Amino acid sequence: MLKFNIILEKIRASNDEAAFREIYDEYAKKIKAVAFHVLGRWDFGDDILQEVLIRIWNHDKYVKNPSGWIYKLAANAAHDFYRKNLKDEKNFVPLESVAENADAIKTESDTYSEIMFESMLGELGKIDREIVIRKVYFSYTYEEIAVEMKISRTVVYERFQKALETLRATYQKNKF
Repeated sequence: MLKFNIILEKIRASNDEAAFREIYDEYAKKIKAVAFHVLGRWDFGDDILQEVLIRIWNHDKYVKNPSGWIYKLAANAAHDFYRKNLKDEKNFVPLESVAENADAIKTESDTYSEIMFESMLGELGKIDREIVIRKVYFSYTYEEIAVEMKISRTVVYERFQKALETLRATYQKNKF
């Protein structure tokens, strides 16, 4: 894990782009995963990523929980993006249909297995998808997820295990 606040201090002190690259390398895919979770589409992931990176670059305070803070930044940016750009869009494609067509979400920088895993997330309900993203992409503990989502740790654990079973079954059924 990055020494996030030390890196932020380097950025503040000298606009250190190499230090900022460390943050990018650690969190870019995670931010895009949150954007996908909220929007149900990959094509706006770079817009959300850019917005979050700008907010990180301009941030000037100590961050107690970097992963949690970045997750919230990404979720808020995606919700804002939706309200400003997609809320009234007649052709908005829901997450469930994205899962049906993995070719629609391919990007040059993604590997095939990442694309398949992320498309399989569409098989999960919204709460289960959020739990999986927090656990897999952000390495949250069950307790941290429970606190942020305001549900019991036991429920988080059980839903995560059930989500994994669903993902395994989807994988076996489709033989990605």
